[in-house]
Amino acid sequence: MPCDCPLIAAKHVQKLLQQHLITQSDMTVASNGSHLHPVFFAVRTALRQNLGEFLASGQRKVSHWLLQHPISRTDFSNEAYIFTNINTMNELSILEIQHPTEPSQA
Repeated sequence: MPCDCPLIAAKHVQKLLQQHLITQSDMTVASNGSHLHPVFFAVRTALRQNLGEFLASGQRKVSHWLLQHPISRTDFSNEAYIFTNINTMNELSILEIQHPTEPSQA
């Protein structure tokens, strides 16, 4: 999980992993209902070599690699705010005001 999305909590990871186990798909990707969040995913370790080959070819966009494989989606549309990306101390300060208890649950 990305370190710049502090609202992702253990319960979200558990939900993603549970869906991954249920569907038995190669990859399970988080969705906010309208689009995928390609850096929030669970993947079978059998794809390690394939990922290595993708990276060795010079490609870096995770979304491009994901779409080369069958995926299932985990719906987080009722909690889409968890994908809030923080890149500055100011953004973090604002987030802490808006969601005072969330970051400590991650």
